[in-house]
Formats: sequence, structure tokens, C-alpha cells
Amino acid sequence: MNTTTIIISALVGGLVSTISSTAIIWLNKYFDERRHRRELILKTAVESYAQYCQNAKDSGAVGKLLLPFADYVLLMAYLSDKSLDTSVNPSNIDKHLAEVDSMHDKMRDYRERAHKEKMISGRI
Repeated sequence: MNTTTIIISALVGGLVSTISSTAIIWLNKYFDERRHRRELILKTAVESYAQYCQNAKDSGAVGKLLLPFADYVLLMAYLSDKSLDTSVNPSNIDKHLAEVDSMHDKMRDYRERAHKEKMISGRI
């Protein structure tokens, strides 16, 4: 083997190692960020739901239909997507907040309809 072949082999080997290491680091970072985001969403949903339940209790809403925890997780995920959206700016924040409110209203409407259907069918 001549010296040129050895040098080229070493350079190619180093390049392949660098590319694969960079890809592995990028993938780990990407999935760590996703995991952290999921944890943050769940923590926020738990805190928000606890406050929601406490407010319902303090206001005397005993016996009224409270939204399930799953709805709060979905709402927090949607809200976090909106908050990370780069198109959100002061001029269109009202539109994005209205979308979040609309999703919350749709969840409430669905739960109220489902609750009435269960009451009528005797499943509650």
C-alpha cells in the first residue's frame, strides 16, 4: 500500500465517523427536546387542572360537570404548539388565542353532549 491510499483511507474513515457521530448527537438532542416538551406539557396540565378543580370547589360548582384531565392534556399540548409557532406575533395573537378558546369550547360541548347521552341511556 502506498502512502496516498493510507491517507485517503484515514480521511474517509474519519469523515464517516464524524458524520455518524453528528447524526447520533442530533437525534439524541431532538428526542430529548421532545421528551422534555412532553414532560412540561403534562406538568402544566396537572397544575392547570388542579387550579381548575380548586376554582370549581371554591365557587360552589359541586355537582357540575368538570372537564376530564385528558382534555387538559390535549389543551396544553395545543397551547404549547401555538406558543412555539414562529408565526405568532403581537398583530395576530388574538387570532391564535381565539383558536385555543375555540378548542376549549369544543371540548366542553363534546363532554356535555356525551354526558347527556350517558344520562339518557342510563350508563351513569
